[in-house]
Amino acid sequence: MICNKCKKDVMATIHDLCIECHDDIPRDPIVESVIAKYQKRSEEGMIKYGVTMMRDDLSTIDWLNHLQEELMDATLYLERLRVKLESIEVSKDDELATFSRSLLEDLHFKLSEEGYFEQLNNDDNE
Repeated sequence: MICNKCKKDVMATIHDLCIECHDDIPRDPIVESVIAKYQKRSEEGMIKYGVTMMRDDLSTIDWLNHLQEELMDATLYLERLRVKLESIEVSKDDELATFSRSLLEDLHFKLSEEGYFEQLNNDDNE
């Protein structure tokens, strides 16, 4: 599809205009952040390796091996974060249990001080 304003060939248009030519459509900040990161990574790759992803010096098996290595690294990052999160949750659960116990003890003390339990016993005996 061709945008009527900028004349770019785009995947989709809204009222014959591409998304870039629509000033009234809000941008998704998450998507914009990811796009910026892809752009930065592409630029860093060009500086480091001097080639784009369109390079033709790698076989399909080479590309699959690169992908597999990246995914293996990703599972390691995932596991590390999962272990960290579990330790935080256990710590938070312990803190919450201690806090809850403390609140109950304080409540019991206050009610005892005010004679609440004696009043209950008296009400039961009447």
